[in-house]
Amino acid sequence: MKVATLEGVHNDLKKNRVVTFEISCQQVGEILNSMVLDNDIIEVKSTGLGDYHSIPIGTICYRFASGAGAGKGPRLGAFASIPCGACPRISLCTPDGIISPSTCVYYTKWLNIDF
Repeated sequence: MKVATLEGVHNDLKKNRVVTFEISCQQVGEILNSMVLDNDIIEVKSTGLGDYHSIPIGTICYRFASGAGAGKGPRLGAFASIPCGACPRISLCTPDGIISPSTCVYYTKWLNIDF
């Protein structure tokens, strides 16, 4: 699984009996938030395309962060390792448009330079 929702993770934990005690969806959410802060996973919104085709647009999803789970989890393509790979507005992004690489704070932060 490349992308998962909170509910999906919660259901898989219960279905596969990963934990031997009752765990709430809120508790799973807290664990996922902790993993986001530790840069083990990243939180993204579904675009409804590609890996997100079965997840409604705008739904919060989680996926491995670049380099996290190396050798254990699914490998991500190079495009997924840059901000554009998870951007829900990529179809509107143009070099001279309102949404563009030169105005994107995520892209600038990723490059660690100012345009």
